[in-house]
Parts: sequence; C-alpha cells; structure tokens
Amino acid sequence: LKLDGPPPSRLDRILAGLGLISVQRFDVPVFFETNQIGRLSGERYLRYVYQLFYLFLVVLFFALLAVFISYLIFHRRLLAQEVAERTQRYHELVHLLPEMVLETDAAGFITFANVNAQQRLGLDGQHHLRHDCRDYIRLANGTRGDDSIFLQLQDSGNGQREFRARNADGGLFPVIVRSAPIIRDQQVAGARMVIVDI
Repeated sequence: LKLDGPPPSRLDRILAGLGLISVQRFDVPVFFETNQIGRLSGERYLRYVYQLFYLFLVVLFFALLAVFISYLIFHRRLLAQEVAERTQRYHELVHLLPEMVLETDAAGFITFANVNAQQRLGLDGQHHLRHDCRDYIRLANGTRGDDSIFLQLQDSGNGQREFRARNADGGLFPVIVRSAPIIRDQQVAGARMVIVDI
C-alpha cells in the first residue's frame, strides 16, 4: 500500500534545493497488536528555516526599534543642547544692549533682567526673580500702580508709553517702555519690556 501526501510547495522545493530545508527519510514498521503488518517509509521536509526566519524577523524588529529609540534620544539631546545654546546666545546679546530689558511672569514678578536693568534698578543678580515690576516701573506721576499698570505693560497695542522707573537709590527717572505680551498656549504668560532712559 502506497500513500502519497500533499506535494511540497514550490518554495519548499527551492529551499530544499538550496539546502535550507532538509529532507528526512524514514522507514518504520507498522504493528497491529504484536504482529508487524507492514512498513511505513517515505520522506518528510524539516522546515526549521521558517522558524529561524520568524526569529530573524523578531530580532530585526527589536534591533530597528532600538536604533529608532537611540535616534530619538540622540536628537532630543541635540535639540535640547541647541535650545540651550540659543538661549545662552540670546541672553548674551540682551546683556550687551544699552537699554534695560525685563521679562515678567503672569503675576508681574520679574523673571529676567539684563545687566543694565540690574544695575540701574538695583536688582542684584538672581535676587531679582521675586521682585514685582510694579515696584520699579511707576505711573507717569511717580505713584505705584495697581494691576492696571501691568495690564498696560502687557498690552503691545499701546506702542511706546512713558512711565517712571525707580533706580537703585530709590529715586525716579522718566523712561519710555516698549512692551509685548509673552504668549504660551494661547494665553498671556507675562510681558517682555525694553526700557529706554529719557
């Protein structure tokens, strides 16, 4: 009795010809109870190459994923370094300006002052970070303004406006302030001011 299984596929024949699929021949006896009633012989294809191919795809996927993550981390660090360098360059340029430059947060506290502003207004190094700009930029008549003055400083539509600034000795001097709001997430997050002594 001869039994024929399904013929191998064309791919199996090609891989077998290349030696990537081995052909195993077998010849085993067939028993019924204790009596041998015949023999079963034939060939079968050992398709280990498919499992290896799937394993290769999995390893390749994780390798590409690792390369992609490394690429993202590298470019994130590169971008952070570039931003830091640009920020440093911006601060260096602003410190060279003869005008006073201030930045405030949304509450009106000074978050940045260039060297000229620190010297003229008496802001000492990093201690200016908790100073209220309304203590240093006064109304034209010299009085301390309320929140409305900060709203005027935030309003870029007003162009240049005249105020009084308080110097390191507590005296007042006239200044022209040109300001613009700092916008973050479509909301006013503070103000940026250029102050010119007149």
